[in-house]
Amino acid sequence: MSSSGNRSDLTIADWEFLYAEQILNVYLDHLQSATAQFATLMATVCTNALDDGADGIADACLDYAQKMNAVGAKVTSLSNSLSGKADAFIAAIDQEDEFLYGS
Repeated sequence: MSSSGNRSDLTIADWEFLYAEQILNVYLDHLQSATAQFATLMATVCTNALDDGADGIADACLDYAQKMNAVGAKVTSLSNSLSGKADAFIAAIDQEDEFLYGS
């Protein structure tokens, strides 16, 4: 809004919100992929490691793999909950604009 108080100067750039959502989803996809790769690597190390007893390297690798799988699941959940939020926000703004300013 300008200093004159003219509401017509207030602009919501729809493409910025859509782009931000897309970029966040790309980062989340890369993060999910990285967590899956790390979990696979740790599971492979655990499978191929010598059995060094309880609380040894093999157990630690398996624990890391399980934790990374949990992180990956949370990243996927976050990505799923983010999906479409920009469109919903833009639609809500458009509806309010129509109410305030007409079509």
